[in-house]
Amino acid sequence: MIEVTAVTVVVSPVERDTEADRRDQLAQERDALARERDDSSRQRDLGARRRDKAANDRDRVAIQRDLAAMQRPDPAESVADRIAAARGRTLASLDRIHSSEDRRESALDRQMSALDRWQSSVDRLRSAHERRAAREERQRLALDDLTGLHRRGSGLALLQREVERTRRSGGSLAVAFVDVDELKAVNDRDGHEAGDELLRDVAKALRDCMRSYDVVVRLGGDEFVCGMVDVSGEVAATRLEDVQRRLSTRLRLRPGTDPLPATPG
Repeated sequence: MIEVTAVTVVVSPVERDTEADRRDQLAQERDALARERDDSSRQRDLGARRRDKAANDRDRVAIQRDLAAMQRPDPAESVADRIAAARGRTLASLDRIHSSEDRRESALDRQMSALDRWQSSVDRLRSAHERRAAREERQRLALDDLTGLHRRGSGLALLQREVERTRRSGGSLAVAFVDVDELKAVNDRDGHEAGDELLRDVAKALRDCMRSYDVVVRLGGDEFVCGMVDVSGEVAATRLEDVQRRLSTRLRLRPGTDPLPATPG
């Protein structure tokens, strides 16, 4: 018996960006080809108009030769005029045939140009999709799966940017380290699910007490760090006290749990 298992293909953000770049390049090439086809179509239309004009001129000359043939007293000259008129009409017919071919080719060029532009639009839509997926994947990779906070790498990079911004602007940046007391004891006594729930409570309390543009990072394990922009030390301390109060309330409400406040440092 053959067992079929699902295979998940993981595409990295870098690969998605590369594919988006390729799609954008392909779209540009298709647009360039469409412009060339449009130019070719215009040239063919001009050629068709020139051939139509030549055909009309040949027909006029043929009519003049027919009139001249009727007026000539010499039968030989009259026959020569009629032969020249017939030759002119034949060439006029050929001109019109070539003119029709030019117009048919022109219409085909326009159809291919429209197809190139449609394919170019599809390429750009796919490129936008790949870039959006790459952004979402980067955001997902930058966030901690358990708490939804920034991971250590991305979070410290954000903090570094805030430090540099503060140095340039002359503002202030309060940085606080937070440890979750006795997390190991909770894991040992109630299991890792209870410990995970405690970490989620801490993360939610930190988010609730910080502003949307403050940086909150889970460094790993029971360690967190917060970067509060343009606040004084007193305000930062007040916010951390709010975090401890929220955690104490939540832990008291949880059956069979003792208050375990997070300790700021």
